[in-house]
Amino acid sequence: MILGIIGEPGSGKKTLVRLLVGELSKTKPDEPLEVVVDVPDQRIDLITKATKATKKTLYKLKFLLPSLSSEKINMQLNQLRNCDGFLVVLNNFLPSAAEDAAIKTLKEIQGDVILADLLVAEKRLEGLGMDKKKGKPINPKELELLNKAKASLEKGLFLREIPELKDPVELRGFRFLTQRPFLVVFNNAQDQKIPGLGGLKLASDAIGLPLALETELLSLAEEEKREFMELYGMEGSFRDEILKKSFALLGLKTFFTYVSNEVRAWAVPKSASCIDCAGVIHSDIRKGFIRAEVVSYEDLVRLGDIQACKKAGVMRLEGKD
Repeated sequence: MILGIIGEPGSGKKTLVRLLVGELSKTKPDEPLEVVVDVPDQRIDLITKATKATKKTLYKLKFLLPSLSSEKINMQLNQLRNCDGFLVVLNNFLPSAAEDAAIKTLKEIQGDVILADLLVAEKRLEGLGMDKKKGKPINPKELELLNKAKASLEKGLFLREIPELKDPVELRGFRFLTQRPFLVVFNNAQDQKIPGLGGLKLASDAIGLPLALETELLSLAEEEKREFMELYGMEGSFRDEILKKSFALLGLKTFFTYVSNEVRAWAVPKSASCIDCAGVIHSDIRKGFIRAEVVSYEDLVRLGDIQACKKAGVMRLEGKD
């Protein structure tokens, strides 16, 4: 899955990406930058030990940074419309007045997101109206949902708030931004609290990161890093925290497979069934799926290995449902 990163110039977008991957690859000014990052999960180490696997593979998240030439938010949103969620980076580094400025910017971005979807809905409704005049068949359900979406957006609502409009099949092709989750990232000073969001509908979640300090850490040797973190009272890097927040934002859960001496982490929506998990591994596995042998992480860790789990009778067979 892909998360788009948006924000005004100087907000810290590139700094955030640098925190995730270390070094940035060179891209042309008019090209977006895609990076792939492993999502940390300490469970994979224990599973690898319990199964005696020789290889482990973490789940990977993709992040997409709009091109450097896309300074305006609406241009960034156009480039990132196919993303599954978004990180909004706000400059909140300066004291007092910065908080008001950050919230003002967030309100403006919220307005840009709603307007972008409203234009898409209006354009499609206009097209359906012309088709109807020409006697072409139209989907009445699509027309009904688009009118409801347009009315909701005009009221300043996000479509994800409305069950009927959250993810209907008839609207999936439009990739409405207001159906997607947004994580607000405040580029803060160390120990600075994030400002209240005041009921802003855009934010699904929020986090404050001292990106300037984190960037300094990247250039230090291990011993220097420890001294630096002690000096500033940092218990650890915020890199893992932002990755875990990003993963949670997408409403995912993790399952692990052990095949051919490899433990691999996979991600599926929290509502996914066993057959859905099979389909993520390979479409052919889904087609021929009958059942899977499953053990819980807790039982595996408690008993130590797969054979012990089988002897204890905690291995179970999961069917299609």
